[in-house]
Amino acid sequence: MLNNLSPSQRVFKPKMVLSNLVSRNPQLVKQALRAFSSGGIWMSATTIDVKNLEKKTGRNFGDILYTPGVSAPSLKLSDLHLLAQKKNTPKAWEKFWEAVDKYTPKFRRVAIISDGTRVLGMGDIGPFAGQEVMYGKSLLFWLFGGLSGEPHVLTSTDPEEIVKFALNGQATWGGINLEDIASPKCFKVLDDLRKKSETAVWHDDQQGTAAVILAGLLNAIKVVKKDLSRIKIVFVGFGAANTKTFEYIVAAGANPEKCLCLDSGGVIHKQRADIDWEAYPNKKRVAKITKPSIIGDSTKALKGADVVIAFSRPNSFSLGDLAKMANKAIVFACANPIPEVDPLEAVKLENVTIVGTGRSDFPNQVNNSLFFPGGMAGALAVGSKDISDGMVIAGAKSLADQIPNPSSEMILPSMTLKNMARISPLIARSVAEIAIKEGVARFKKPLSQIQSEVKKRILQNQKTLSVLAKAGLLK
Repeated sequence: MLNNLSPSQRVFKPKMVLSNLVSRNPQLVKQALRAFSSGGIWMSATTIDVKNLEKKTGRNFGDILYTPGVSAPSLKLSDLHLLAQKKNTPKAWEKFWEAVDKYTPKFRRVAIISDGTRVLGMGDIGPFAGQEVMYGKSLLFWLFGGLSGEPHVLTSTDPEEIVKFALNGQATWGGINLEDIASPKCFKVLDDLRKKSETAVWHDDQQGTAAVILAGLLNAIKVVKKDLSRIKIVFVGFGAANTKTFEYIVAAGANPEKCLCLDSGGVIHKQRADIDWEAYPNKKRVAKITKPSIIGDSTKALKGADVVIAFSRPNSFSLGDLAKMANKAIVFACANPIPEVDPLEAVKLENVTIVGTGRSDFPNQVNNSLFFPGGMAGALAVGSKDISDGMVIAGAKSLADQIPNPSSEMILPSMTLKNMARISPLIARSVAEIAIKEGVARFKKPLSQIQSEVKKRILQNQKTLSVLAKAGLLK
């Protein structure tokens, strides 16, 4: 059945080829292909000089950018697609995907897919209320990544329906950003899409958040002069964010046997009879590799710990618990909008050196917005078929490097327009480099070109916002 085929392998039978159009109007074809190049007219429309285009071509704007002009890039892509399917060689497919990148906005478009079941710290607020957050996400993709984010908050909460929707849109989107889907369902949705999709997909609440925590931790341990492989780390709350955070931190060099992972029932270990191990494969994996010697709640777990990373709820541990941590302790209290403990009080503790939260009104904001726009831009810049852990970890290290001399109140850069126009292109470059090395890139570009193109789009979008604001059109 056609529905079971990937977008690139779908059988189609065009009635025309590009040569048919060229024979009738070669000048139109040339003009249209030129107008549609550089990622598709729809992503670069703000830079097009309409009057100059009409003057040069002697045609109306609509003649070039819609019918009959739009047929030129459409037929060119159709021809190359059929050729790639026929030859089925890496070179033929690369040529086709390069043309998709050149003539369409696919690799600058991201689907933001949610079911509204776990929106920020507000829980299951439903699809209508949840879409406000997705529109905000879309704006961040645009301003900080030069990408067009398209919110899709679904009425269905069935994981199979979410996967089906995402798969059916693959031809249109270069990337899929899963957002605010409750655990453990979010793991199944991501795993299924990574198996079935030929589009770069991640769950930002997992990979994006984990990347920023990793970057912050790498700089924090520089400040306190501790070795990642030797420190004790406690993870409080073991949903989407901390599951991937644990994996990345271990991949970066932490010793899993020095880590303790806690859910609402306490330390996760093999003897816990209250955990449905089949429903929570993330907990099953962590119970196997951490081998905890401590059994109990956060009070017991935090004793002597060097780091606590919490994605839990307010008051899930106390200032007294933090006071029993090791000297020069690092605290990430990331519950939103109310952190697990008061960060202003936590930092006053004699043994606590660094406190980070998800809030912008406290020092050391740990916000996935520092990473996800540039990370996704890097994957799409080479038409990546996947977003691997290696790609994200490389991007996280690039983010950490943006603070060469971290301090107790500055372990990550602040999220300003100016900073993000500099940081996101560097993250994109690092992510794209690993995509190429791992063989998941559909086409290749010089890394300097990727960095330059991402920065150009970001600055263009930020300028557009500034112009609209000055004209009083943003109300």
